[in-house]
Amino acid sequence: MNNITIKHSEEAGIGGTLVVRSFPKGIIGRYLDSGMTISEAIQAAINAGLQTDVVAEHNLVVTAGKTLVGNLMTGKGSTGLTYIGIGTGTTAAALGDTKLQTEVRRKAITDKVVAGATITLSSFFLASESTYSIQEIGFFGALASAVANSGTLFSRTLLAYNNTSGTHDLTFEYTLTIT
Repeated sequence: MNNITIKHSEEAGIGGTLVVRSFPKGIIGRYLDSGMTISEAIQAAINAGLQTDVVAEHNLVVTAGKTLVGNLMTGKGSTGLTYIGIGTGTTAAALGDTKLQTEVRRKAITDKVVAGATITLSSFFLASESTYSIQEIGFFGALASAVANSGTLFSRTLLAYNNTSGTHDLTFEYTLTIT
């Protein structure tokens, strides 16, 4: 009997970083109203010196998220990532997470850009939509809707940003790299 050895020179992976930026109330909406995409609005506001804060964190792709990718790759799923949720939960992100600990608001992802093996998902929350001490952020797909805890959690991260005063519009850019 012959032994067959299979060697692979490269391991596949998926991971990403979430960047949250804050801008004075109304700035992002003004740029969007002029016809810009969210990515263009973010860049224009940064170029104009209007960014007031930026926080970046690694985003954990959870087991349910990896299953979502597998389903999409095999034709068992037809809907990718569609919503971002913010919450106030502080429990560390774990592979077994299936929802945010305490989801308080959810919005549709407004811009999706693919450049080679990099995917950037962007969305924004007006100041009036994000008056929380945000502690957790998640991205959702499959049967996700505007309803909290709907769909499949793809990734989750802890990232502290206090916007309880409602003075800042917040933008979220999730850059996902497939290796």
